[in-house]
Amino acid sequence: MCQKLEVVPDVWSLHEWSNWLTPCGLKQRFDTAFFICCLQDKPNVAEDEWETVHSQWGSPYDILQEYYQGGVALAPPQIYELGRLMNFSTVPDLLKFACQRGQHRVERWLPVKVASSDSLMSVFPGDSLYPKDIDPEGPDVTFTHTERLAELDNSHPNKHRALVNPEMRHADGRMCYRVVCNIALPGEHVAPHIPDSEFKFVPRL
Repeated sequence: MCQKLEVVPDVWSLHEWSNWLTPCGLKQRFDTAFFICCLQDKPNVAEDEWETVHSQWGSPYDILQEYYQGGVALAPPQIYELGRLMNFSTVPDLLKFACQRGQHRVERWLPVKVASSDSLMSVFPGDSLYPKDIDPEGPDVTFTHTERLAELDNSHPNKHRALVNPEMRHADGRMCYRVVCNIALPGEHVAPHIPDSEFKFVPRL
């Protein structure tokens, strides 16, 4: 295609950002690499009517606000990455950071399900609850603990997770997650910044 159109993709403007592997046990799984690319103008977008059926431009703040008000469905990695973008008030700030940390490669993260007696979590590497030996090709497994979440927090101090509890559920049954991270991330990356004071869970009727 590039030869036919006589163009060269500007791959030098792509900055490696993250790498997520879909949890085990799902029928379709994706090993997805995310890149940051900063543009002067909004490009035209065409949906393929299969994986993409609707396009919308919005700030990380607005998208997260809509999520917590029950208006849009997001998976934990999407919430996580939007929370990361909340660290930057301007596009130049984001671009500067992406260029600076470009000397580091990103790690591939495989979320795993962990259940306490009163909560359910999607846990990421670096969390004290993350299993030491996890088979990325293995079956769908929920690692269960008999303790309550507060007890696990005391015995497992390193937190890197998306947390859900029974009262955080949208009217259509979708669970609502909030991201918790108190560890230093590899590759000098930034942690999600999603202030509880700004985003309140609102179940949509």
